[in-house]
Amino acid sequence: MTMVPPPWLMWGTTQTLTMQRPPAAGTFQQDTGQLARITYGRPETWTFLLGYKVLDSDLVGAPYVVQVGFDVTVGIGRGNVKLVQFGFFQEQNPNATSRIQWATKVPSPQQVFTDATTIEQCDQFPAQDIQCQATIVASGITAGTAITVEVFAFFAPRTHIRPEWFHKPPLGTQPQEQFRGGEDRGV
Repeated sequence: MTMVPPPWLMWGTTQTLTMQRPPAAGTFQQDTGQLARITYGRPETWTFLLGYKVLDSDLVGAPYVVQVGFDVTVGIGRGNVKLVQFGFFQEQNPNATSRIQWATKVPSPQQVFTDATTIEQCDQFPAQDIQCQATIVASGITAGTAITVEVFAFFAPRTHIRPEWFHKPPLGTQPQEQFRGGEDRGV
């Protein structure tokens, strides 16, 4: 019997990246692999937890800055959109004693360029499919060899009610296909 892993194993993870400083002083960046890949089978409202922690660093700068940006691609049906830097963090001179940085809300882009009050906080979004990756940028580095950063992204549906929970076939019979959209087979 083949055991199929539960779908939520792809709903988030952590990745540790060690970025080596280039020979010249300045800026360097590195992208993570895929942090989350969700194909849910039907539209849902999703919540999230995004963040990072500096695990080790011997970098020196006057001052130096580390930025972590999370790109989230969301889709429903045939359409999708990539939300570049959906989550964004910036920290000056971080090291292994720095606290963990995380967020369950992110600011939306300013909706009216002349009115800063049009920035809203986003703590959920609609999606059927989600992909997430992060980009780490270190700038202003003058000395040192490397920085090690752990990034994480986790997603969960606001309500996790599955259609198959409400259909129990008679004992000894196979369940009948009743969801045309395959919404009972999302991962």
